[in-house]
Amino acid sequence: MLEYLLFIFFALFATLSLTSCSDWLGEDKLDYDKVSFGTITKPAAPTPYKDDESIPLKDVAIVTDDSLWLYPTNITEMSSYKALEGQRVILYYKYDDDYLVNPKVSSAEKISTKDNTENIKKKYVKVAKIQNILTKGILNTNRIDTVKNDPATLYDACFGSNVNTGKRYLNLYFVAAAGLYKPHYIYLVNDLNAGNPVNEEGYYCLELRHDANDDIKQNTSGAYVSFILDQECYAMGIKGIRVTYTNEFNEKKRADIPFTKVKWSNYAD
Repeated sequence: MLEYLLFIFFALFATLSLTSCSDWLGEDKLDYDKVSFGTITKPAAPTPYKDDESIPLKDVAIVTDDSLWLYPTNITEMSSYKALEGQRVILYYKYDDDYLVNPKVSSAEKISTKDNTENIKKKYVKVAKIQNILTKGILNTNRIDTVKNDPATLYDACFGSNVNTGKRYLNLYFVAAAGLYKPHYIYLVNDLNAGNPVNEEGYYCLELRHDANDDIKQNTSGAYVSFILDQECYAMGIKGIRVTYTNEFNEKKRADIPFTKVKWSNYAD
């Protein structure tokens, strides 16, 4: 699974993925053995936000989708990274075992301890790279015909959550053709005219829509996106999310993703 997550091609149409990499060691020197999806979190506000609304790195924790609270120890090396609260990221890191010998508690950890989060699974980590990923809500519309539907193949999906905010996410990895000349857009659409969104199998039905913005089809690229789920999507009795999409062959496809799926694996059929 680690190997799958590391084999990512992010030379993307920028607006589509809104991914940006920050690494401070150089690709040939990157040192990590773990990769996690997570959310930039500021447990409280011991230090004012900067003018650009970024969080001072000493106040940052990354809450992973499996409920770990990661506290970076190499914040001096990370000085080029602008941490924005709520930003979804892919984090490349390793545990900082040396830090445990002589810990210097960060502002973020002091606050989380003060807030009685003693049950939080805390880890000190050295961060090699942070990959920002597009995070957006579901598009609820009664005019789905106005949302373009250019081909985009869903290759993988899993659910994530943030124990600090209670938000739940549907993480998707998809592939589409692009020319790298125009911004692309991606949506997860709830068609309000479709009637009951929950099907007989108990899945909440949504549609992945891609707007290629009339770009030429020169390359095939992949992107990650995290969609924030509305509460009705995971109400009592709902088993998961059904995502329909149009693949690269203009075929209508679907993927039933149960809420128990919290790990990555190739999900395209």
